[in-house]
Amino acid sequence: MNGRAEIPRASLTGLYAMAGAVTMAFMALTSAMVVRRTLGGDWTGVPLPGVVFVNTAVIVLASIALERGRTGLTAVLGVLFLGGQVLAWREIAIAAGPGNSFFWVFTALHATHVTGAIAALGLARPAVARIFWHFLTVLWIYLLLLFALWGNR
Repeated sequence: MNGRAEIPRASLTGLYAMAGAVTMAFMALTSAMVVRRTLGGDWTGVPLPGVVFVNTAVIVLASIALERGRTGLTAVLGVLFLGGQVLAWREIAIAAGPGNSFFWVFTALHATHVTGAIAALGLARPAVARIFWHFLTVLWIYLLLLFALWGNR
């Protein structure tokens, strides 16, 4: 095998290892949230700001744009998504309860990865950046469902 054939395989292996680690981190946080919500008598629902739902549309549109080869538009939508997160954080007070704190931790960690994905659009192999972006889109939808259906009670 020549060196060129090994690079994509190595890139994908690294991507899958990273996605596995990120998934495990978010599952560990989910587990901590489940335990905290179950054992603590002070859990209150997390009132999701409307911008969270707008952000969901933005990140899905970014995935669609990326599939259509519009990397620049994807990056712009990614930055717009991060701006929406700032707006959501302004509406969610950390000290208001443990659910709000979990919202902050989950979404800040996700925003950190989106920042990396925006950088990957220009630095990584297009196939690797695309898989990473779609992984983060699915992860965002998971977080939205987690807080909308379970963390909001």
